[in-house]
Amino acid sequence: MIKVDDKLYKLTNKEVAKMKATDFKSGDVIYVTDAKSGKIKYIVELNKGEYKTFGLKTRVMDGDTFKYLTTPGSSKGFRPYYIDDFIHR
Repeated sequence: MIKVDDKLYKLTNKEVAKMKATDFKSGDVIYVTDAKSGKIKYIVELNKGEYKTFGLKTRVMDGDTFKYLTTPGSSKGFRPYYIDDFIHR
């Protein structure tokens, strides 16, 4: 894990799979990079809003298309399951 700025972190996909969203604060942004290439694959915007957990207001953006991914799945255009698990832990 690399802390880029006060609220900006850079983690590999393997690190995200081992961590949980509650390790961070509301308002933090996480760049999820590929462990081999270092390319940014996803951008996770952690937000609790008025809720106790990150599950409802957190948004995930595709690093290539810059489109928000809302539905968990294993195909292109879906939020990866490991990120969905990270958010809900």
